[in-house]
Amino acid sequence: MLESRVEKGEPPMHWPTHESPDAPPPTRPSPMRLTVERPPSGSAVAFVSGELDIATTGDLAFGLVQALDRHGPRLIVDVSAVVFCDAPGLSALVHAANHAERLGGRITLRRPNRLLTRILRLTGLDGRFHLVGPAADVPRGPGAGA
Repeated sequence: MLESRVEKGEPPMHWPTHESPDAPPPTRPSPMRLTVERPPSGSAVAFVSGELDIATTGDLAFGLVQALDRHGPRLIVDVSAVVFCDAPGLSALVHAANHAERLGGRITLRRPNRLLTRILRLTGLDGRFHLVGPAADVPRGPGAGA
């Protein structure tokens, strides 16, 4: 039977250990935050910040689907404060996009940073979402904007 590092009493590999009492506390990944605002007119806006990874994508997918169910099938997701996104993070966004399409709408990703825009383009998911904002306007092609 395999034992994890934690089960053996060892610290997780991705967090630094305290070597001295004066050492700063270990830094942990920035948590994902999701808030939804509904303006008096127009689409609801979901503000997402932090890291979109395996630890946060369940909450992200649930929150976006809930926003779509409450506020209608068109949702603007402001991702300008997202600092990291991996495959599970993309999966949560696609899950929400699928739900929006079943409701007859679409997800708009507002102000994706250059890294997120590049990831969306490399995976072919840039066509899955309506992208608006500065990094989304970077031209496509070899060496463009990366």
